[in-house]
Formats: sequence, structure tokens, C-alpha cells
Amino acid sequence: MGRFVEGADRFQLTLLPDCLEDWVSEDNAVHVIDAFVEALDLHGLGFERVIAKETGRPSYHPAVLLGLYIYGYLNRVQSSRRLEREACRNIEVMWLIGRLAPDHKTIADFRKDNGVAIRKVCAKFVALCRQMGLLQTPSVVARLDRFSRRVSFIANILEQGVGLVCAEMPNATAFQLHIFAALAQEERRLISERTKAALAEAKRRGTILGSNGRNLAAKNRKAADEFACQLREKLDVDLLRRSYSEIARHLNNAGITTVTGRKFYPQTVKNYLTRQRRFPDGGI
Repeated sequence: MGRFVEGADRFQLTLLPDCLEDWVSEDNAVHVIDAFVEALDLHGLGFERVIAKETGRPSYHPAVLLGLYIYGYLNRVQSSRRLEREACRNIEVMWLIGRLAPDHKTIADFRKDNGVAIRKVCAKFVALCRQMGLLQTPSVVARLDRFSRRVSFIANILEQGVGLVCAEMPNATAFQLHIFAALAQEERRLISERTKAALAEAKRRGTILGSNGRNLAAKNRKAADEFACQLREKLDVDLLRRSYSEIARHLNNAGITTVTGRKFYPQTVKNYLTRQRRFPDGGI
């Protein structure tokens, strides 16, 4: 390549594997997240499964998933599927959660089951960032009612000293933001009342609500059941005796994807193989 800067050979072997610590600088924000989560009393905050059960498959510790969630919170990665991908390709996340790879359902369930506790942690984290001078720049939101329709939430943000700028009214004072937040909260109440009234009227006319959702769910279950049958036929007896990780690696190397076109993970393999109870052995 002449005098151009040349990269390393992808097939170059190394005597010792790379250390993640060498790739994460000392001033990286993941060090703050790691120290912050380690200092929390997760059980006292109300997180579930802090104490591991003696039976069943080992689960991810809440501290691992909380650290991943806070990382996504700081870097605007909110989707569970995006956090799943970051855990497999982002060096910072690998360092933070010890190269674990929770799937998107595990991440989503953690968020759903620990919503109240996560909000408490986020409030603590914002206070810590403010104390360290990391929130001197105001936060910008496109529309106040899209940010929140609760007066108490907006008031709490402003009382914590976090600057808040709304793009629709960039010169609005804190007093004006309180007024618009109250209007947004009242609008939310009116929308809720109109929606409930419309649903009640639809029921009175004999309309069956939620039929589209049930039909779609049944269609998806049927597709997943058929795919589970096809998948099991592709796996020989010897492969079925192996671990879920080995089966997932085999399927990915063979270019086989899930019913939604995604790669396999150990939990994905388990879900498919145990899906059909009509199998003689009920799965692995």
C-alpha cells in the first residue's frame, strides 16, 4: 500500500489474548457507572432477584443489567435490541458487564420488572452527575409534552438544577415551563377520558376489542411453532446433547437464522427447543 498507514492483519495470531482493561481509558464514563452501581443497595432499592435461587438456571445479576441500562441511558441507546447488539460489539460495554451477552428479552424484562427501582437509581445518578459538574449544559427537548406530561416530573427536574430547554419555546422561563407542564398533564387526563368513553361506546355496540391483536399473536405463535419443528429436524441427536451455546454457534456458522431473521443465542435456542411440548422428550 505504499506509504499509507497499514492496519493489522486480521489473521495475525497473538501469544496472549487482548485485555479489555487496555482498551478502556481511565477517564472513560464506564468506570463511573461501574463504581456507582457497585455502591448501590440494590435490595433496598427494590430490585428483584438480587439473591440468587439455589435451583434452576443461573440468572444475570441485577447489577449487570442495571449497568447496561445506565450506559444506554447516557448514550441514548434505549432499545433493548440495540443494547443487546452493543453488548456483543462495544468494547466499553464488554468491559462494563464482563463480556456477558444478555438477549433483548432479558433486558426488556429487567426494565419491566424493576421500573420503580430504576427510576430511583436514575434520580440518584442525575444527582451524582450534577454534583460532579457533568450536567452544566442544559438538556434540550423537542416538545415538553413529549418529554413528560406530569407536572411533578418536570418540577423535580428543575428543582434538581438540571437546565431544561424546549425547542418550541427556547426562551421559556422555569415558571412558564411549569404552566405548560400543567396544561400537558390536563390534556393527558382529557385524552384518557375520551379514549375510555370511546371504548365503552364500542363495547355497547357489540364491538369485540383486541381481536386484531389476538389474531396477530396467534399467527406469530403458529409461525414460531412451525419454525421450532423445522429447527429440531435440522439438528441431529448428537448435537441436541450439547449445550445451548454450542448449538447456537453451530446454527450461526451454518447461516441459519431465527424466524425473524436474527442470529441465535443460547436463550433463543432453549426457547425454540422447549417450545413444542409434543416432542417426546420435551426438548433438551
